[in-house]
Amino acid sequence: MKLPIVPALQEVLDLVPRDRLTFLVTTQGKPFTAAGFGNWFRDRCDEAGLKGLSAHGLRKALQTIGAEVDLSDRELMAIAGRESTRMTSTYTMKRDRDLLAASGMAKLSEAHFGNKGVQPEKTSQKVGQKEDEN
Repeated sequence: MKLPIVPALQEVLDLVPRDRLTFLVTTQGKPFTAAGFGNWFRDRCDEAGLKGLSAHGLRKALQTIGAEVDLSDRELMAIAGRESTRMTSTYTMKRDRDLLAASGMAKLSEAHFGNKGVQPEKTSQKVGQKEDEN
């Protein structure tokens, strides 16, 4: 799978010597395992005062931001390396529900009310104050 990367990351990767294909390594110079990298990343977050954050959180953030800028389930799948929309739909479902609710209310308002807003009557009466207390 070929995955495009953002220009800022490409600039950093261009600084890595071509003979060092693995550049995320342990203190012993060995490649991280997935779990080992996750633990290392969490430790760095904790040291920075960012308790409860993880490398997996970056993937979730990418998917959330992608959904917010209107990426499709298929685009999110490709970016995250997923094989199905099962997980990506988690991120697009809320966005779609909010958009559909706004669209539906606009259509209902236009069809039923002629898209006219109704303003409340102006009164000098304060909220919660009885009429004879003015």
